Amino acid sequence: MISQITSFSGLRGAASFLFILASFSAHAQLTGRVDLGEYGISFTIPEGWMGQEVEDGLVLVSEGVAGFMYLSLNSYDSIEELKREMSQGVQEGEAISLQAAGQIEQLDAQSFGTIFEGVIEGDAAKAYGIAVFHSEGFGVNILAATNASSYEDSFKDTAVKLARSFEFTTVNTVDVGLVEAWREKLNHSSLYYLESYSSGLSGGTSAQVQMTLCPDGYFQYSSQSSLSIDVGGASGNAAGKQQGSGSWEVMATPQGGAKLQLQFADGDVWVFDLTTNAEGHTLLNGRRYLRILAGDPNGYGPNCP
Repeated sequence: MISQITSFSGLRGAASFLFILASFSAHAQLTGRVDLGEYGISFTIPEGWMGQEVEDGLVLVSEGVAGFMYLSLNSYDSIEELKREMSQGVQEGEAISLQAAGQIEQLDAQSFGTIFEGVIEGDAAKAYGIAVFHSEGFGVNILAATNASSYEDSFKDTAVKLARSFEFTTVNTVDVGLVEAWREKLNHSSLYYLESYSSGLSGGTSAQVQMTLCPDGYFQYSSQSSLSIDVGGASGNAAGKQQGSGSWEVMATPQGGAKLQLQFADGDVWVFDLTTNAEGHTLLNGRRYLRILAGDPNGYGPNCP
C-alpha cells in the first residue's frame, strides 16, 4: 500500500495531486484503524477523514476541508539525517516545491515536525510536515497541505494526532538471495523512466530520468522535466534538469524486500523500493523503469569507465 521509501527532499515525480484528488471518490476508501502487516505498521485515520491508496503512498481527504494529507514511507539511519532532510524542504517535480519555514520541533519520542511554505500545482501553499522515525530503519512521512490562505492550526493538530497513532512491530524477513539477485540484475545497466501527463486544455508535464549503475559501485544520474501551461490562449513552458553522481548499493528492507540506495557526492541519499510486476518488468517505487544493458544497439546502454 505505502510503497514509496523516500525522504522529504526526495519526493520527486509522483502523479499530479489534482488528478489524485479528482479521482478519489472512484476508489475504495479506508477509514479507522489500518494494519499494514507486511511493513509492521499500523495507524488510525482521524475521524472524518478517508484514505485512498495511490501509486506512491496514501492520500487522506476530509469532506469540507480544502486540503489533503499525504503519507509515504521513509528510510532514515538517524535522527540527525531525518532533521537534515526535513530542513531541505519538499520537492516533487514541477508539481510541489515547499521550503521549511520554521524550526523543527520534537513532537514525541519518535516524531518531528515543521511548517512548510511554497507552491503546489502553481498555487501558494502551506503545509505541516511530520517525520515519524523508527529504529528499524524506516518510518513514515506525513504532509498535511492546503492553500496558503486556507491553512489553520487544525491541520497540524490532525497530522500530529495521526502521527501519534502509529505503531511499529519488527518484521524479520530479510531475504539475502533476493538482495543478491537484484544486485546482479541491476549491475552494469542503465535504468530509464519516461512519464507524460496531460491535463487537457490546461497543458501537461513530461519527465525523463536516467540512472547508470556501474560495476565498481559508481552511478550517474540525470533527469529532465518540462511543464506546459495554456490559459486563455496564452501558453508557456518551463524545463528543469538535475544531474549527479556517487555510489549505489542494493540492500535489504525491514519488510523483507530489496531497495536501491543512491549516495550522491553532495551527501544526498535517495532510496527506491525494488519490485517487479506480473510481466517481470523492473519497478522502482512502483514505477516501471526500462533496464538497458551494455551493448545496446541504440546507444542507450551504460557508459561506465
